[in-house]
Amino acid sequence: MYYNVHDIAERYGVARHTIWRWVKDDFLPRPYMFGPGAARWSEEDLRAFDAECATVAPKNEWTPSSPQVD
Repeated sequence: MYYNVHDIAERYGVARHTIWRWVKDDFLPRPYMFGPGAARWSEEDLRAFDAECATVAPKNEWTPSSPQVD
């Protein structure tokens, strides 16, 4: 199955321009182009992306035990 940019933005809870920025920054896999204006991401690529992101710890994550800086 293939998803368009609207579907991907909804899936990750971000704006469409964020999806394109992620692609430009090589964070999100590049879509397959089925024609002008017809960019689509495969389910397989998205699952691999989700799995990779699940293994990476976020940077500077605040936790309740972290000291607060005023």
